[in-house]
Amino acid sequence: MKHQETPWAWVKRGVGIPLVIVLGWFLVSSCQEQKQSPIKGRLKILAAESVSPIIQKEVSRFEELYPEAHFDVSYVSSREAIVKLINGEVSLIIVGREFNAEEDSIIRHYKIDITKHVIAYDGIAALVNEKNPVRQLKTTDLAAILSGKVKKWSSFKGGFAEPITVVTQGPNSATYELLSQLLLDGKRFSTPIVEVKTSSEVIDDVASARFGGALGFVGLAPLHGISKPVRPLELADPSVLVDTLRTTAKIFPPHPAYVYLHYYPLTRPIVLYTTETGFGLAAGFISFITSPDGQRIFLDGGLVPATQPVKLVPSTFESN
Repeated sequence: MKHQETPWAWVKRGVGIPLVIVLGWFLVSSCQEQKQSPIKGRLKILAAESVSPIIQKEVSRFEELYPEAHFDVSYVSSREAIVKLINGEVSLIIVGREFNAEEDSIIRHYKIDITKHVIAYDGIAALVNEKNPVRQLKTTDLAAILSGKVKKWSSFKGGFAEPITVVTQGPNSATYELLSQLLLDGKRFSTPIVEVKTSSEVIDDVASARFGGALGFVGLAPLHGISKPVRPLELADPSVLVDTLRTTAKIFPPHPAYVYLHYYPLTRPIVLYTTETGFGLAAGFISFITSPDGQRIFLDGGLVPATQPVKLVPSTFESN
C-alpha cells in the first residue's frame, strides 16, 4: 500500500536548508503564550547575521526604554530564519531578502498568516583588497566572474595577474541568493568559492595577504566604521538608465545615498516578517523599529531607513 504523506510531513529538498512543515506549527499557533503588553514580556527573534550590529542596537535600545521587555536574539542565515518562521519555531525574523518563489508557494499552500514590514534598505558591496588596482566593474563583469568565465583580474583594464578568489557566505545566505538572482538568473555560482559563515570572515579574508586577489560580498552594515585594508568596488549596471539624460553604465559606489536612489545596482530590502497578531511585545518592537528613533539606528549603522522620510544632503556624497 502506498504511503501518503500528511501535510505536516511534507519535505522540500533542495541545495539549501529544506523547508519542513511540521505538526508543531499548528500546535504553536493554537497554544499561544499568555498575553503580553507591547512593552513587556519575552520574545525570540532570529535575524540575519549581516545586520547583527544594527539589530543588537535596536534591541538594546528598546530594553533600555522598557526594562520589562526581554529579547532572545540569535543571528543565522536568512534561509534558516525563514524556515524556522514557516515551521512555527519562531514568530519574528529579520532577513536580508524577501521570500523566494518556493517559500512563497509553501506559505500560500498552508495558509500561514505572515505580516511583512520593509524596515531598511541595504547594498551588497563587492569588496577587494586595497592593493587591488581594479576600482570599477560592471554587473556583467561580476556575472562573468561568478559564472566562472573570468578567472583573473588581468582580464579587466589595469588589473594585476592575481587569480580571482570569491569569498562569500553560502547558498543559505541572502547575499548569495540575491547575487544569484540579480547576476545569474537564479543559477548557482559556477566558480569555486571560499565559503565562510559571517560577514566579518569575508572582510578578514579579503584583507588577508593569503587572498590578495579576493573578491568578497557583504552588506553595508559590517563595513560601517571598519579600518581594514579593504575597498568596495564602484559598480555600474549597463542595462539601467539612471537619469533624464538617458545615461547608461554610470558608476556608483555602495553609498547609502545611491542605495536610496536605486542607482547602486546591488540593493536589497531588510525585511521583518512576523506571525504574531494582536498588540503584544512583537507589535511594540515593530512600532519602535519603524519609528523615527528606530530608523535613526539604521541610518547611523550605514543603511537606508525605509519607513521615515529621507533627506539627501549633496555634501554628504560625491556625484559621479
